[in-house]
Amino acid sequence: FFCWLNCLLLTGPLAFGQVEWLRTTTHTDLGTHLSGAAQPHDLTHDPAGNLYVTGNYTGEVVFGDTSILGELEPVFLANYGMDGTLQWAKGIGGKADNDGNAVAVNDSGHVYVAGVYTQTNANTILDFGNFTLTGGNEENLFLAKADAEGTFLWAVGIIVDNLPGPSQNITPQDMVVDQQGAIYLTGSMEGSLTIEGTAYNTDPVDVENDLLFLAKFQPDGSLAWFRQTHSLGTTSSAIGHQLALASNGDVFVSGEYSLVDFEGDSLPHLSNATEKFVARVNAAGDMQWIHPMSSSLGDQ
Repeated sequence: FFCWLNCLLLTGPLAFGQVEWLRTTTHTDLGTHLSGAAQPHDLTHDPAGNLYVTGNYTGEVVFGDTSILGELEPVFLANYGMDGTLQWAKGIGGKADNDGNAVAVNDSGHVYVAGVYTQTNANTILDFGNFTLTGGNEENLFLAKADAEGTFLWAVGIIVDNLPGPSQNITPQDMVVDQQGAIYLTGSMEGSLTIEGTAYNTDPVDVENDLLFLAKFQPDGSLAWFRQTHSLGTTSSAIGHQLALASNGDVFVSGEYSLVDFEGDSLPHLSNATEKFVARVNAAGDMQWIHPMSSSLGDQ
């Protein structure tokens, strides 16, 4: 059992809640607008019990004996051994509001982190240490891969088009990595997107609503496919919350929806304003089945 509360990492056996070890971060305030703090948002573990944590931070934050310095909410990625010893901590620099939303690890020890970033000028490029990632004025998505020592190997971005009207964004909620190293991401988006020079979510009604996306990336970070919900009205909405892998390589996605279809499969609009669903998609991105989850459906 483990959890992270504010700047506190806690782990121990489930029985009776006995604490096995506890780790905290410390911070230094660098002025009233740079109050030091770390905000964790996701964590995972590998088969050996090592922990990986991501989120964002401001000011100077100390993880164990490692200090990282940031300004306006850069991303952090940290690795703790199963005994709570810090292995490494990395800051992903960028002078803008950024966040680490999801982290995953594979059996080879490679670590994957996904989140959001905004690039408003040349000073707000997302900096991974040995390379950088450019973006746009809206809230874009990044996906990066690091080795077991925390050295980043590559990073890719999904860029939200800067269009007039409401704020556009794309936000990852969950991520899984299969045995071949392919990465699956889900979350929500609003506005049209550009991935590897190709436009997505360009329908005039779709761009006005928060909609679900499900994307697969190859082991080298290139896009394999991109799937999404589509609006059936001006009040449509959907979000992907969680992912899980099946033994045959299919991926399950669960989330919420209202007045949408998912790649041509219309979901019934039930009694509640927002309904839950679960869907199964194969490794090629083809829908296998999709079911709403509502008490009004009985045992369906």
